[in-house]
Amino acid sequence: MRSLFAPPLTGRHVLMMLIAFFGIVFGVNGMLAYRALSTWTGLEQENAYMDGLNYNQTLEARRAQDALGWTNTLTAHFKDGTVDLTAQYFDRSGTPLDTLTVEAMLRRPTQEGFDQNLTLVNQGHGEYGARVPLPLAGQWQVRLTARRGDSDIFFSEARIWSR
Repeated sequence: MRSLFAPPLTGRHVLMMLIAFFGIVFGVNGMLAYRALSTWTGLEQENAYMDGLNYNQTLEARRAQDALGWTNTLTAHFKDGTVDLTAQYFDRSGTPLDTLTVEAMLRRPTQEGFDQNLTLVNQGHGEYGARVPLPLAGQWQVRLTARRGDSDIFFSEARIWSR
């Protein structure tokens, strides 16, 4: 028996419900895809493919670094939107290394446009430092490269958190 108050369900009603359902699904997916692509590209390295092809050279550089026997420490002290970075380098016997050129790259892992490259100043006794303004609070990645001549190269990475 047919209800007196409900209109009949026709093919046109079903078609409109399907169009509305899939319209909402496509609209939400389109909005999410736009937001995902416009906020951060997700690109960690510019030339990841070439780095993958040259992985054997990377392994050889790591073995050469291990053969040096160098160690390092990194400390970061935050104050008023700046960070005092201090890196200390020691050879295998614990003697401070004072003849290095130390470069640092500060990267914001979650946001592009705030990376900074700098050279740390030799402060004696194997200690190198710099004061750096940080435009944003949060997590930063510090990549240190210490060089002595052309053949002795030491890489290290650390994460720091500013407030």
